[in-house]
Amino acid sequence: TECDTLPPSVVFPHSVCEYESALIGNGQMFHPIFGGPCIQCTCSNGDVQCQEEICPPLICSNPFRDPGQCCPTCTVCIMQGLEYEDGAEWELEESQCTTCTCANGNVTCRPKHCPPVSCLHPSLNNGNCCPSCDQCTYNKRQYRNGQEFIDPDNPCQNCHCQSGTVRCTPTDCLPTSCTRPERKAGQCCAKCPDCMFEGRVLLDGQRFPNPVNPCQECTCVNGQVTCEKRDCISALSPPSECRYNGLLYQHMQRFYDPSDACRSCICNNGTITCQRKPCAPLQCSHPILQDCCRTCDGCLFGGKEFANGEQFADVSDSCNVCVCREGSVSCERTPCPVLECPFPTQGPCCRVCDGCNYMGEEYLNGQEFPGPLDPCSRCECISGFVSCSRRPCYSPGCSHPINLPGQCCPVCEGCYYGGVTIGNGQTFADPTDTCSQCSCRSGSVHCVRALCAPAPCSHPIIGRCDCPQCDGE
Repeated sequence: TECDTLPPSVVFPHSVCEYESALIGNGQMFHPIFGGPCIQCTCSNGDVQCQEEICPPLICSNPFRDPGQCCPTCTVCIMQGLEYEDGAEWELEESQCTTCTCANGNVTCRPKHCPPVSCLHPSLNNGNCCPSCDQCTYNKRQYRNGQEFIDPDNPCQNCHCQSGTVRCTPTDCLPTSCTRPERKAGQCCAKCPDCMFEGRVLLDGQRFPNPVNPCQECTCVNGQVTCEKRDCISALSPPSECRYNGLLYQHMQRFYDPSDACRSCICNNGTITCQRKPCAPLQCSHPILQDCCRTCDGCLFGGKEFANGEQFADVSDSCNVCVCREGSVSCERTPCPVLECPFPTQGPCCRVCDGCNYMGEEYLNGQEFPGPLDPCSRCECISGFVSCSRRPCYSPGCSHPINLPGQCCPVCEGCYYGGVTIGNGQTFADPTDTCSQCSCRSGSVHCVRALCAPAPCSHPIIGRCDCPQCDGE
């Protein structure tokens, strides 16, 4: 008898693989439904080849495993044999000026954040990481608060260290009466040169009898001594008068030099002898010029005179208030109020709560910014306070979205179904119903009942999935 003709079977191209009732494209990689995330398979010219992913060893004691990932990961950080929880912050033992943080298993170290200082010349003391206003560092030299000194690079600047800030004022030089004043190295003010004659030091303009020749009278002018023969007078004649700068003076008359009120002169038998008015040494740093000499009866600061006890604003720094005390000026920072906010920002003089300094960054009041330690959070600066919250996720528009590494919200770039991540366009057997065939389309899973193949017999029975099958199969 002739055999019944069997219906032709469905023929697939050799480049396509059929695996677990699903059609897999050539070259496509997938995780089998019942194999778990550590089994990875590839369709290669009709053959399915699978291999198990080998996880690297971990050095942390409590690894975390994502349900959709094969290998666990360390959310803690290991550094120098010590374990730190996620979000922990610590200082290095060998360098207390370095701060490290643990974030998602990664250690990040950076120099310790130092708060801003309110002075212009802070000093870095031994053992401290951050500069302070306890001393002044000026031209690579350290000075105590309250110390007065001359600028090492400019002898014409009188400087004062106060609260970590150095203020310098120019030295006021007295006028000279000679034609060729000299200024020695390291000195600010020019002076008339003295004369050295026969072992004696003589002031500029001084007239004197020649100690080795009593018949001569000498004068010190611009550092040079010139001597002239004295006019002899009869012993019976009266002492001679003196004429100086067109004026006539009597014998032994004392007067001030008409061209320089700071020089005192005397007429002695026709000879004028002048010398500069002596000035007492001073103990103040900002004296004023009064009656030819500097005096501590007031302060000369920034080109202006101030009375003792007078308070005034520092013209070079509006954050300072100064006071004149017995010829010396001392300046202090304007006192700053106590703040209630934890993250103040630096204002013109004091820290204020109208912004935020958060983890080394400045933010304006009302400004929103990503969380420095968690990119999925949003923070806001509110009057010196920082409030952070998890960023809300909106519906992605698909029924089975997936979570991608580095992204905060689920996306429709694949399907997460039955505990397995499936790529868009992939067809697979429904893990919850073996009689259904599913596919992933733009993040949504669509399932339909599997089509029944015709039974190759004339009297089939109803079998699995309500499909006809030949008895005995």
